[in-house]
Amino acid sequence: MPCAAGRRRKPRGWLAQLEAHPKPFFTGRQDTEPARCPMALKRDPNIADPDGFYAAILEAHRGLSEAESLALNARLVLLLANHIGDAAVLSEAIAAARRSMGK
Repeated sequence: MPCAAGRRRKPRGWLAQLEAHPKPFFTGRQDTEPARCPMALKRDPNIADPDGFYAAILEAHRGLSEAESLALNARLVLLLANHIGDAAVLSEAIAAARRSMGK
């Protein structure tokens, strides 16, 4: 599938309604960010400070019950998945995580 980078997507739903109003009232994204092409899942180390990242995760879980900790993990996964946004990359990550558990 060819990359659609550079093409402006037509706003739909609530975004189209917002853009119908005068611009001073619109503070959302106006496709000023460049479109991204599909990417492959990065498997090489890519975190500048992995120990610091791990410590931040541990700190975020401090004082939470097991149920709250599971909910935090779920929220973090969903936030990062939304940030990635590429269904193929997300599917590859899910499959890799599942395989790493021997399943």
